[in-house]
Amino acid sequence: ALPISLVDLEHSYCIEIGEDNRSIQPLTHGRISSYYYLKHQTVRMFKDRLKADCSVEDLLSILTDAEEYTDLPVRHNEDQMNSELSKQLPIEVNPHSFDSAQIGEHT
Repeated sequence: ALPISLVDLEHSYCIEIGEDNRSIQPLTHGRISSYYYLKHQTVRMFKDRLKADCSVEDLLSILTDAEEYTDLPVRHNEDQMNSELSKQLPIEVNPHSFDSAQIGEHT
């Protein structure tokens, strides 16, 4: 049986596992992930959600949904600052997520 990490990378379009279950080939998305230090979940989400007809709002939402933003801490009172900033944005922001690190990237 293959290690789950290899299966995860294959599901994220990062590698291709050979029919013999012994050989591994890197794919373009895996190289992009490695070059830009992106988590494989982010690369998979980009591949699944980025489309040629995405609006600017869609693109901003996709970019700020990247897994890497979950690692950023929300600073003291940043939720209040995000709430104030969101009132000036042309794009609506979910008011229940002002304490999320990802919202800091939206605002």
